[in-house]
Amino acid sequence: MKKQFQWDKFIPDCFLCFGLMVVFAVIMFVPTGYISLIVIELIKVIFSTTSKIIDTCYHMALILNLNCIFFILFYIFLYRIRKIQYRFYSLSIMCCFILISMLLWYFAYCANYFFSHL
Repeated sequence: MKKQFQWDKFIPDCFLCFGLMVVFAVIMFVPTGYISLIVIELIKVIFSTTSKIIDTCYHMALILNLNCIFFILFYIFLYRIRKIQYRFYSLSIMCCFILISMLLWYFAYCANYFFSHL
């Protein structure tokens, strides 16, 4: 028997997932920023590039986007070891991740354009 899609569970799931992704991204911004800064510096040394990605707003968008991915992995890990009983719809997690990613990269593009024309 095919299960019906429940909109009354999907909408609160989206709001909850969106809020948790934003909070998790803000909390984990500094540790992930240091790790990504080290990785980018190593890539610059290995390949001898003089990329200015660190000086742009795209670096912050990349860090926040990685934090959203870390949230999804952290949630899956906690759900697998049965520390969390609540199960999100996978569609709500995907929708929130896509929405947050699009917003982050759009804001980074706008901020980079604005700061480059000052």
